[in-house]
Amino acid sequence: MHDNNQHGLSLIELLIILTIVTIVLSLSLPNLQSMKRSSALSSFTSELIHYIRFTRYQALANGKRTTLCPLNESNDCTKVWTQEISVFEDLDGNRKLDPEDTLMKVLSIPEQIDVNWRGVGAGKSLHFNGRGLTSISNGTFRIGVRKSEEMRHVVVSRLGKVKSKKVSKSTK
Repeated sequence: MHDNNQHGLSLIELLIILTIVTIVLSLSLPNLQSMKRSSALSSFTSELIHYIRFTRYQALANGKRTTLCPLNESNDCTKVWTQEISVFEDLDGNRKLDPEDTLMKVLSIPEQIDVNWRGVGAGKSLHFNGRGLTSISNGTFRIGVRKSEEMRHVVVSRLGKVKSKKVSKSTK
């Protein structure tokens, strides 16, 4: 006796399944990329807030000026927020990492993240005095992801309080 029960899929059935899977994946890919960008923005924003609070805490705990800023090749604070953000004890308040100052932390900025800082005064750094106040360097970080409309603002008050809010790039 010959049994004609077949097990498995025919070539046409496999091609149909492969076509359906391809269509579903191609429809979901933009959503996955958007979720990835949104996650990167959220993660970096949280990390930046942590660094701001750390900077303020160090100023309060040690009673010494502490600065958060990107440093150029001569260790001066710069307005170009593209690669790394440094936190250091700024003993003379010149917003420069001098040999007698202590570098505490460095935060790398991911390639897809854009960071801009608009602060009062010189606007190159966020600077806390020994009482944890920003005095003349309070302001707003504008954090965005390239190829996305989503953006976050991190606002630092004169008292050193930090708050974050979601905004759209079109309503900056």
